[in-house]
Amino acid sequence: MATVRTVTLPDGSTFTMSDWGDYPLFSRAEIDRDNAQDVITFNYVQSQEIPGSAANGRATLMDTNMPTASQLPLRHQMVIFSVQIRFDEVDTEDNGNSVVQAQATTGTVDTTSGIAKWNIFTSNVYFVLLVENVKPYTEGPLTQYPHGGGLFLSQSLPGLGAVQDAYTIQNGEAGAHAARRLAMPVHIGALEQFQGLIKFPRGGLNAAYTAGGIDADKGTLGKLGVNIGLFGPRQRPIG
Repeated sequence: MATVRTVTLPDGSTFTMSDWGDYPLFSRAEIDRDNAQDVITFNYVQSQEIPGSAANGRATLMDTNMPTASQLPLRHQMVIFSVQIRFDEVDTEDNGNSVVQAQATTGTVDTTSGIAKWNIFTSNVYFVLLVENVKPYTEGPLTQYPHGGGLFLSQSLPGLGAVQDAYTIQNGEAGAHAARRLAMPVHIGALEQFQGLIKFPRGGLNAAYTAGGIDADKGTLGKLGVNIGLFGPRQRPIG
């Protein structure tokens, strides 16, 4: 079957047909305890190092779907209507040498400690979306960008004991209506530089908090994962 990709106009000019679709962009970073330096997202592609990753962790499709680092390719563009941030947690195993993603539970001794930790985390971490890497188009604490889907913080499981208490975590109530919509959409053009900054205005997250630090009771390393999602129509060339 023949596919038409290029159209020639009567004046001789041509253009390449392209489509618009629901193609969100996302980029993940890992936040180390005590870190106070800005962490940059959307600046890497698959197989490159994840920002903040221990042991030079390499990105997969679960970490980012950026087609190129820090920009969209030629003939691509996007109109961002929503920024959503979801959390995951990365714990060290007992030997302190390898890092694994926490799934059903997080690395705190009980649910009360978990709530304290996440309150500290979300209250002290700030997000900024920069276009051309200088102009902020939206910014605020992480809780101002709820994800609105997935897992949600719930009570500890009964009968397991303090060490095995389990909970799940979600940024905002589970449900589509909880997702953050921007008051003014942000346009990202082809080859236009952009990045998401994770900032720590009050300093690094202190691991000394037994109840609230990042994995203070889970070994010597301890990191938290943050996945930034940009949602809205994106144009990609056909073929």
